[in-house]
Amino acid sequence: METDFKTLRARTYLGLRAQVREDERIFAIRRDRAGWFVGTVTTRQPREYITMPLDHKALSRRCYDEALRTEVLLHLGTMCQDAAFPSVAEEAFIDDWDGICATLGLDPDACDPEEPADIAALLHEEGKLGFLVQFATPVPRFRPCGDIDHHGWGMYTLTWIYAETLGEAFDKAFAWRRQYIQAQRERQQAAMVDPPKPDNPFMTSCYNGVWVGACSADDRIPRVREFTLEECSRALQLDDLQTTVRRALERRIRQLKAMEPT
Repeated sequence: METDFKTLRARTYLGLRAQVREDERIFAIRRDRAGWFVGTVTTRQPREYITMPLDHKALSRRCYDEALRTEVLLHLGTMCQDAAFPSVAEEAFIDDWDGICATLGLDPDACDPEEPADIAALLHEEGKLGFLVQFATPVPRFRPCGDIDHHGWGMYTLTWIYAETLGEAFDKAFAWRRQYIQAQRERQQAAMVDPPKPDNPFMTSCYNGVWVGACSADDRIPRVREFTLEECSRALQLDDLQTTVRRALERRIRQLKAMEPT
């Protein structure tokens, strides 16, 4: 008699594999280049739930590359069972009760953050027994072009994330960081104002807050051919003006004056 298997869903994340053994068959959900697929194999193992470990090296490398750090990791179902909380959990609830309640979708007025027994009862009542993780990422600074200029750990921001599995928690954390970086980029770019253009007609564009342009004689002389009388006059006032460029400016001035109507 065929077993009526329910629809099984699992998530692959950085090497995490989830399998559900039902009677003498395994439903294994894995991921390949084509996408998600479900495969079955025969086994004589009894019914049980198996979770393979995270690929910690891959996770560590990705967190390093994306500047994401774990600050606090709490498993609520095992750390918040009665009035005796571990110190790390007790301090977290006291220090950021409102932030944790917002993450868990709880009413902060439902209990006192300094009463562990009440918190434990609330968590069990609401079914919030998974992983509560505090993540950190540096506050970035951006260039005007939008690229990150610096994001050292001297200044960073924090967030709480709740998930039923660690893989899901890190998945949400990476998504949160992407959204945070984009929001910071838009905010900083909106506030960026280019510095005043210097009184130098050879400076033509502003890059990363610095005006740049032609500095060598070979670069300046071709530009002189396009100058107006006003630009030629300003260029002659420059302290670093090369002799050959000065002569080119004087020729350009004579040419423009000769073109003036009599």
